[in-house]
Amino acid sequence: MHKFFLTAVFLALLLSSLQVSSAQEPYQQFLPIVRKEGTSEATTPTVEPTTPTVEPTTPTSEPTTPTVEPTTPTSEPTTPTVEPTTPTVEPTTPTVEPTTPTSEPTTPTVEPTTPTPSPAIQYIPNGGFEEGAAGWTINGASIINSPTDAHSGSYFVRFGNPGTTRQSISIIVTVPSEAPYLTFWSKAESVLSDCFVDAGYIWVDDDLSDSNPGEIIYPKFDFCSSGQHDYRLEVVDFSKYAGKTVQIEFALSTSATFQSSWSVDDIDFRDASILE
Repeated sequence: MHKFFLTAVFLALLLSSLQVSSAQEPYQQFLPIVRKEGTSEATTPTVEPTTPTVEPTTPTSEPTTPTVEPTTPTSEPTTPTVEPTTPTVEPTTPTVEPTTPTSEPTTPTVEPTTPTPSPAIQYIPNGGFEEGAAGWTINGASIINSPTDAHSGSYFVRFGNPGTTRQSISIIVTVPSEAPYLTFWSKAESVLSDCFVDAGYIWVDDDLSDSNPGEIIYPKFDFCSSGQHDYRLEVVDFSKYAGKTVQIEFALSTSATFQSSWSVDDIDFRDASILE
């Protein structure tokens, strides 16, 4: 920029000098002719053209190039700080109010069943009559083979056959001290309207040396239409005969019409747990 300015000033001065020189030449013809003394020649005054001395002026003021410092933004770029937020939702436990049923709970009616004893020791041999009449003395009663009518197995004894008014079976055994309770399953059938007409008994004789039949330890008087029943467990206490050898007799006495029957099965002795 500085060189360009100096060149422009120099060209302007040069042009001005040329214009002055060319302007003086036409006016020289009008200048007076000066003659020198003693010469006949006329002298033309010499007019030296004067070139104006124009000192180029160098501007003292240096051209200033505007200094524009690039401005770096002083603000640092800010990265937005976003903290991850954990949702502050507390888990809610659903509140379920217990509901009380409006209907009264029903307790099922379960008829108690008497378990059939299964002894480890059989104190009365062939008490279920599965070997027929073996071990027993039969008087008028019948050993019947009928699985549908027996309490267990296939055989049982029945009293009430036509032809006699008293029917019985008997056996001689020793009453065990550890199990002095005689048990058997009993079924009574009758069409009589009045009870105490036909009757069943269990006789015990602890003196086998005489003909005395002993004593009745169990009477049964429910041989009537209102007293008949299916098989049920009967228990007779023989504690006073514990350790003794006795004759046990089952008997049924009926009227002449034979309108009642008594079925007996699974005869044996049990300990006191049978009473629980």
